[in-house]
Amino acid sequence: MGFLDFFRKKEQKAEKIEKITLSELENRISSEKENLAFKDKEAKEKVKRILAPLISELKFQADLLRKIDLEKRKEHERIKIIVKENLGYYASHLEKLAGKLEKINENFGAEEYIIEMQSCFNNFKVNSRKSFEKATILVGKELEQIQDNFRDFFSNFNRIVEGEKEIFEKRKNLEALHNLKKEFNELEKSVLEIGGNVENIEKTKKELETERNSASLEFKALIESEEFKKNLESKERAKREISDLNKNAFKLKESIDIKFLLKFFHENPKKTEVLKKYRERFLSMLEADENFEIVEMVNVALGVDIHPEVNALLEKSRQLKENNNGIEARITALETKIKNLDFELAAIDRKAYGENKKIEKAKEKNEQLKKELASKVKKILGKVEIAEEEV
Repeated sequence: MGFLDFFRKKEQKAEKIEKITLSELENRISSEKENLAFKDKEAKEKVKRILAPLISELKFQADLLRKIDLEKRKEHERIKIIVKENLGYYASHLEKLAGKLEKINENFGAEEYIIEMQSCFNNFKVNSRKSFEKATILVGKELEQIQDNFRDFFSNFNRIVEGEKEIFEKRKNLEALHNLKKEFNELEKSVLEIGGNVENIEKTKKELETERNSASLEFKALIESEEFKKNLESKERAKREISDLNKNAFKLKESIDIKFLLKFFHENPKKTEVLKKYRERFLSMLEADENFEIVEMVNVALGVDIHPEVNALLEKSRQLKENNNGIEARITALETKIKNLDFELAAIDRKAYGENKKIEKAKEKNEQLKKELASKVKKILGKVEIAEEEV
């Protein structure tokens, strides 16, 4: 044999490994379950074939127990009554057991069928124990025959279960594999949904950024505009005019001598209250005094008409207030808008971070599930490995 022939023979002995993708795994599990279903049915039929004669025998033995005659026995009459009574009880338990075994759901798989059958036997054992023990005081042969029937049945039954143990185990493992794949699918679906959320968040973020950039450009254009420069000049001029307005208001206040007016109208509480307010905030009271009470009081007390001076002050005050509107209000509105947009962008960044963290954790979990699936596939399906999906 040549040197190369040695390696060729080694290669021929290498086991062939079947590779399937995760997307193909569900079909493979279904196929394996279908194959097991036939074997499962065969296993159930084997159990039913040995169970049918036992059921018939139980009914026959129950009838025999009821026909046992203890009259000729020499034991105490009370003992014979107790034994006869418990033979009847035990016979009833045998009949109930036979009935329950006959009524086991035919749609059950082999394992479920066996579990239900064992439950019937366990309940029978618990419920019939006392009547069996009391009946054995005088009856042995017939009861021993029943026990032999049970022993024969379970000997055959255990051989069947042992022989089909691999099927039952594989069925459980396939179900576990199916559940693990289902968990993997749900996690992948969750990743896609969260990914969709992130895309929507990013879309909203871009829209907000566009809106903010637009507001920032508008703000910049506004503060660099001629209108804004003129507004600054107007504000400076307005400061001087406000100063002049306050001076003129003070001069008018001094000229009407409020102290004298308080003495003049001291017997009139209403007018006194008005004059006190004028003394504290003269210009704001002029703007609020719709009836021009101060004009009337000065005219009455001093014989002087200050109406032209008051009108001039109020007109100037109105003009200055109007000059403060317009561009400054627009600038304030834009500053507020930019601030609110910054707040929204910060909130959406936090939301995006949270969603990305969810994706990160889900992907980590998915990788763990992939490894677990690969391990279980190899263990349960034999010469099968999980291959990467083709992109």
